[in-house]
Amino acid sequence: MGTDTRPAILVTGVGGNVGQGVLRILRTLDLPFRLVGTNTSLPCGGTHLCDALHKTPVATAPEFLEFMRDLCQRERVALILPCTDYEAYYLADAPGLPPAVTSPPATQRAFLDKLETWQLCVAAGVPFARSFLPSAYPGGFPATLVKPREGRGSRGIHVDPADPRGFDDSFVVQERIIGPEITVAFYVTRAGRTHGFIALERELGAGATMLCTVTHAWDAVLAPLIATFVAAFGVRGSCNIQAIVRANGEIVPFEVNGRISGTASIRHRLGFRDVEYAVREHLLHQPLPPVAIQDGTAVRLLMDVIYPGKRPDEVRDASTPHEVF
Repeated sequence: MGTDTRPAILVTGVGGNVGQGVLRILRTLDLPFRLVGTNTSLPCGGTHLCDALHKTPVATAPEFLEFMRDLCQRERVALILPCTDYEAYYLADAPGLPPAVTSPPATQRAFLDKLETWQLCVAAGVPFARSFLPSAYPGGFPATLVKPREGRGSRGIHVDPADPRGFDDSFVVQERIIGPEITVAFYVTRAGRTHGFIALERELGAGATMLCTVTHAWDAVLAPLIATFVAAFGVRGSCNIQAIVRANGEIVPFEVNGRISGTASIRHRLGFRDVEYAVREHLLHQPLPPVAIQDGTAVRLLMDVIYPGKRPDEVRDASTPHEVF
C-alpha cells in the first residue's frame, strides 16, 4: 500500500471482462479512492488498472472470507464491488467486511442455481425458460441447452445434445428459444426502488457480448417484468437478465446475474451508469444522477498490455511500467 493513505474501493475478479470494465469506469470518475483489485491468478488483464492487486483464494474456499477480512483491513477498503457470481454470494452481508454491493445472500444463492431460479420464477409468475434436471426432463422441447446447474461464464454448455437425459443432475436441461437475444441491466437502490434499466440487443462470441445495440423496442414489456422480478427476489444493486424475444414479442429470460455484468463499461458510456450509481449511493451517500440513455452501438475488441523487460512475477500493479497496445 505504501504511503498512499486514501481509502480503497475493492473490485474482485479483475482478470475477467466484468472486473476490467468496472476498473475502467472507476478510473473515469476521478474519485478520492485507491483501486484495489483481486483475482485468483496473477498477473491478469486488469493488473495495469489497479493501485494494488492481490491473489485471492477461490470464493468457495474455507479461507476466502478470512482472507478478505484481513485484506480489507490492510488496504482500508471502504466498498466492495463483486464481479463474479460466487464472490457476490459469499460477500453478501458477510460479517466483518465493508459493504458489498450485492443482493441479499438468499437471492444470490437462488441466482447461482439455474434450476432454483426457474422454480422461483414459476412460483412468482415471472416468465423464464423451462428448465429441468436431466433425470426429470419430460422431453418435448423443440431445441435444448444443457448447462451446468451452477455454471458461470457460458462454460460447459451443450447445444441440442442427442440425449439430454444422458447428463447427470449437476446439469439442467433448458428450453432453447429461437429469437433475438437481449441483455437487460437494471439498478435497485437500498430502499428497493428501481433506478431505471437499459436493454441491449446483442451477439455473442466465446460467451461474451461482442456486438450490441441499444433497443427500446420492448421497454413497455420490460418495465413491469423488472418490477415483478425485483419484488419476487428482493434484488438490490446491479442485476442483469439475459432473455430471448419470441416471434410474438414475449420476453423469456433464461439467465440472471445478480451482480454487475459484462456490458457495464458499454452501458456506462451509453448513459446507464450502474457502477457509478453503486459508488454514489453506498460510498458517497449522494443522490443518484438521472438515467439518460443514448442510442448507439458498441463493438468489443481485444488489446494487449505489454510489460517490457518484466517476468510475470515482476508485474505488480499500475505502477509497473507498461504499454497498452
